[in-house]
This record gives sequence, structure tokens and C-alpha cells, in this order.
Amino acid sequence: MSRPRITRIIWALLLLMSVGQAAFAQGARRWVLLGQTTVDGQRDRDSIAIGRSEGTFRSIQLRVSGAPVEFQRVVVRFANGTSEEVEFRDYIPAGGQTRAIDLRGNDRVISSVDFLYSKARWRHGARPRVTLYGDKFIPRHAPWELLGQTTVDGQRDRDTIAIGRSEGRFRSIQLRVFGAPVEFQRVVVRYGNGTSEEVEFRDNIPAGGQTRAIDLRGDDRVISSVDFLYSKAGWRRGARPRVALYGR
Repeated sequence: MSRPRITRIIWALLLLMSVGQAAFAQGARRWVLLGQTTVDGQRDRDSIAIGRSEGTFRSIQLRVSGAPVEFQRVVVRFANGTSEEVEFRDYIPAGGQTRAIDLRGNDRVISSVDFLYSKARWRHGARPRVTLYGDKFIPRHAPWELLGQTTVDGQRDRDTIAIGRSEGRFRSIQLRVFGAPVEFQRVVVRYGNGTSEEVEFRDNIPAGGQTRAIDLRGDDRVISSVDFLYSKAGWRRGARPRVALYGR
């Protein structure tokens, strides 16, 4: 096989690999419609109110229809009262869309998005419609890490698992049960900064079972201990549940 032909084959393979990676990256995104508005051209900014607080987003994208829009800046306002301003000078034709605008920080629950644009003279009766999409890409969960465990003696209705260390932050916890079932009533998570979070959690977990992943709120998730309250039970002679605490 001649060298020029080998070179062409190599370039073709590299092109196919790059296309495949781009398609994979695009497929990893899950765009969700968040809202839309019609630009009237009488002012140089408009806003799209999301009107709901469920869900967090990694990126947003603006899509244009009806007439072109020349964007100048985008301001994303979050539900926790903070905002993020993005310099974004781009001319988007009708039928086009902006690049994916990645968001910073941990709290991406969006309350509204303001976009500033250059005024334009659109043809008679034509007004741009701007639609906002959010990227609901869900990252892979980190593996569960064993934080501590205890044996339930049944003489009281609560037990505590002390973590005994302050390194590491956790977004979720999970309780796993061995030896005998436990009927949980409530879980109290105590953090290293002195605050706590109480979760109503009524669930009967059999031996060998586990609770759902309990998501934690707030920014400081360094856990010092976890209290769990449960219903007393008459376990068979010699059987005592062992509860293990995992975090990720």
C-alpha cells in the first residue's frame, strides 16, 4: 500500500474519531425548555422568568427564531439571590442558537435570565422569539465511602454514628442495614460547623437492604455525626441490626 494512501486512511480515521467524540458530548447533554419571550425592539434588554425552582443546570443556551438577534450580554439570576454575568457578543440568525454557556458555582437553580442585545430594524411584522434551554446533564456519582457503623441494641429509640474526622465533603448519605430489619423514623445530620439538618425518613429497611440516597442541603457538608431514630422492635434472640453509614 502506497504511503499517500496510508496517510489518507489515517486522516479519515482521525476525522471519524473527532466526529464521534463530538456526537458523544452532544448526546451527554439533556436540554430542557425553560421559557421563551418575544423581543419587541423598543428596549435593549429582555428577561425570561423560569417560574420554578426544581432542578439544577450546568449550562444554558438561547435559540432564536423569526428574526436575528445580536446579543451583547447575558445575566443569569439564581434562586439563592446570586447572579452571574456573561459577556456574550454574538449575532444569531433566525433559526440559530448560541453556544452552550457554562455556569459556575454549585447552585445552578435558575430563577431568570436577562439578555441584552443591540436594537435592530426588523422587517415589518417580524419579531425575534428567544427560547431558553437548560442543560440537565447529570454527572456520574462518586462511589459510596464507608463513614462509620454501629450496632442497634433495641434498648432505646435512637443511635448515633460518629464520623470521628472532619476531612471530606459529602452531597448525600445512605444507611445500610445488616443482621435484622430497622424501621427508621428520622435522621439528623450534624455538621462540623455546628449546624444540623433533620430529615423525616419513615422507612422499614430489611436486613441486607439500604435507604435511598439522602441528599444534603447547604454548602458545608463536612459531617461530624449522624443520629438516626427508629421504632423499637422485638428481634429474634441474639439478632441485632448493624447500621452502616455511607457518604458520597
